[in-house]
Amino acid sequence: MKIPDHRRRLERLLAMVTVPQVLVTDPEDIRWLTGFTGSNGWVLASSEGTLLVTDGRYVDQATAQCADAGTRIEFAGGRSEMIGILTNSVTAELGFQDDRMTVSVHREISSRIDRLVPIGQDVRELRREKDPTEIETIARAARIADSALSECADHIVPGRTEREIRDALES
Repeated sequence: MKIPDHRRRLERLLAMVTVPQVLVTDPEDIRWLTGFTGSNGWVLASSEGTLLVTDGRYVDQATAQCADAGTRIEFAGGRSEMIGILTNSVTAELGFQDDRMTVSVHREISSRIDRLVPIGQDVRELRREKDPTEIETIARAARIADSALSECADHIVPGRTEREIRDALES
């Protein structure tokens, strides 16, 4: 996945929503921007780059997955510390994914940031545009799925259970 291309798209978004930074909290958007697949993390994204804030359970994973993305990583002890790291890095108003943030997190961040600007699903919309690498990855996955289905097709008959089909394929 070519993360820098994704950041260029995000820069276009930042210009459209007229905020210098966006807090990305959707795990799928975080993966798309940084490569990080952990279950706990947020990304502060700007034209300057990306900052991933996560907890210490993900030191090895975040370091390995974000190595090629140019993402700066900081580790926190819990949610309040994560919010502190993020809000200390905010330079002005902050865009946020209002459809992917809990009320309690919003309340805590808004007590530290003067202006929060909802951006809804704008980052998610950026993911719709695919680059050549993503298109090839999707095509490869489709070929694998087609091959797997072709292998199964002869074993799928009325009355046969999924377990029986699995056993036939594994034998």
